Amino acid sequence: MKQIFLTVVLLLAQVFAWAQEVDLAKGTIGIDRAKGIIVATGSGNALETIDFEGKTYKLYRTTMPLVNIVTDGPIVNSPAVHGTISVADANGNVIATAEDYLSVAYVKHYSLEAVKTDIACNADDNGSITISVLNNNSPAADNFTYAWSGAVSGLPSSRAVSGLQPGSYSVVVTDDEKYCFLMESGAGSGNSLLVKSMDNPDSPFVRITDDQDYFYSPFEVIDDQIYIFTNYGADKGRVCRVSAKAPQIANWEEVIPEQDNVIVAAEMAAGKMIVTFDQDAANHAFVYTLDGEMLHEIALPTFGEVGFSSRYDEDEVYYGFTSFVYPMTVFKYDIEKNTSTVFRAPQVDFKPEDFTTEQVFVISKDGTKVPMFLTYKKNLKKDGTNPTFLYGYGGFNITLNPGFSTSRLPFLENGGIYAQMNLRGGNEYGEEWHLAGTKLSKQNVFDDCIACAEYLIENGYTSPDYLSLNGGSNGGLLVGAVVNQRPDLFRVAVPQVGVMDMLRYHLFTIGWNWASDYGTSEDDEAMFKALYAYSPLHTIKSGEDVHYPAIMVTTADHDDRVVPAHSFKYAAALQAAQTGTEPKIIRIDTKAGHGGGKPVAKVIEEQADIYSFILYNMGLKYPEK
Repeated sequence: MKQIFLTVVLLLAQVFAWAQEVDLAKGTIGIDRAKGIIVATGSGNALETIDFEGKTYKLYRTTMPLVNIVTDGPIVNSPAVHGTISVADANGNVIATAEDYLSVAYVKHYSLEAVKTDIACNADDNGSITISVLNNNSPAADNFTYAWSGAVSGLPSSRAVSGLQPGSYSVVVTDDEKYCFLMESGAGSGNSLLVKSMDNPDSPFVRITDDQDYFYSPFEVIDDQIYIFTNYGADKGRVCRVSAKAPQIANWEEVIPEQDNVIVAAEMAAGKMIVTFDQDAANHAFVYTLDGEMLHEIALPTFGEVGFSSRYDEDEVYYGFTSFVYPMTVFKYDIEKNTSTVFRAPQVDFKPEDFTTEQVFVISKDGTKVPMFLTYKKNLKKDGTNPTFLYGYGGFNITLNPGFSTSRLPFLENGGIYAQMNLRGGNEYGEEWHLAGTKLSKQNVFDDCIACAEYLIENGYTSPDYLSLNGGSNGGLLVGAVVNQRPDLFRVAVPQVGVMDMLRYHLFTIGWNWASDYGTSEDDEAMFKALYAYSPLHTIKSGEDVHYPAIMVTTADHDDRVVPAHSFKYAAALQAAQTGTEPKIIRIDTKAGHGGGKPVAKVIEEQADIYSFILYNMGLKYPEK
């Protein structure tokens, strides 16, 4: 299965796919209101026909984006992705939908409003369909069924998957369309895994794993051997394979065992495997045989982040690479010669040779070494006057790898330092590193951040008058907690869309899903006390001797991941407390959410406001040109 991790590589792959399409048939949209039928196909190559009540409908593969049509009549919904059939009865009740070879059907027992608010269904260009059950009031699990259009000779027709619980369900079909994998997540930090043979439409899903404590990522099936990347039995990851005919864990064969560094990705390429590791938060990629023999390392330009686009049965391999002063560049890779050539590089108006990046290791409160990347102009003077943007996250197994951002360039070009911390709670060193920053150990994350700030000050990179702390979502929690504990370290703080009420976070939207990292106030007394001890909303200091940095809280009115109430309450509590003379303000974006998919104009406006707030409160400004 093709795995594409970087947007530029994805766009490149789409260009190639479009170039190969020839003799495209015209698609049609047909509506039969008497029967309650809608057929939305768009344009593309006809895959097959579907017969329904004596009529034949053509199903097309299409490159049309996801659209929804909601009317007052019997036609309820029609997502036009990869060629879609939707069936509704005369009362507007959805009977079934079929999308490309794989379809997702929902037998409606609830009102239309419940369908729209409780169920999310998305499809992407890689052939994956995801169903998300958004809350516990959603329809019963046995209402969800998965069907294949090849088996649909008379709609509705489907095969049920039993035992589904509220959470997220992802379906992936192999490139040869012989196998379908179903991944269930939401109850833990990983996912469970099921597989189904596509040769027999009536065959059931076979459960491979039934826990969600580990991740199980199938990335290819070759000669009926499933290759799986997992951290089950290996905190830092391993690659296994197993026969699709008996895929249970007891039958797994280890191909690449756990290493000193964390495995972060695996894919097939030109008859071999490419496995990517994290070494001190920077990607390193190696080529292996299918039996796990390491052949060679792929030389990357510097420490950074890499993502591959490749197939087992094709010689062409591409990868995208980026680092702090290295814009996303697409390389063509010759796997036999182990050579890379630039395929496409962006034109960015700055001089990367004027900058340098170093990695330092900071000793945290308990003696743990914490990596931190520092990027700045060469010939920097360590006199404590350099404005510094300190950024961190520290949670949910997320690794902060080096990456390029145009929004940072003006700050760097005018003498700023960008410092990126790799705090506990992430996946930089595997599951042990992750767990060391969760639940009753969450304070370790804040201690790591405080140690990094102290390092920058003690080593002359900056001083409290020129140090800003920034982070978003879980990183917003980081900013709020650390500022409450050590307000003396910072001149400015910008918590973005942060989780600020740790006692009630699990009661809103998807918050319950974060309990695997945070725990909840309802767990037990020890967990309640631990959360209360660092909850930003509940630990704001107040008094004549309290001096907080300037703080700009950011949120958005349509954020349904971290609801804006977190930021509203936190900002109000800050303004009500006696925290000194520096400004405490909140920036509320409108017609926006948690951040993903935000229009470029809004991104520019937000970044301009953030950097302006930072520089203004440091008494600095960019020189006029």
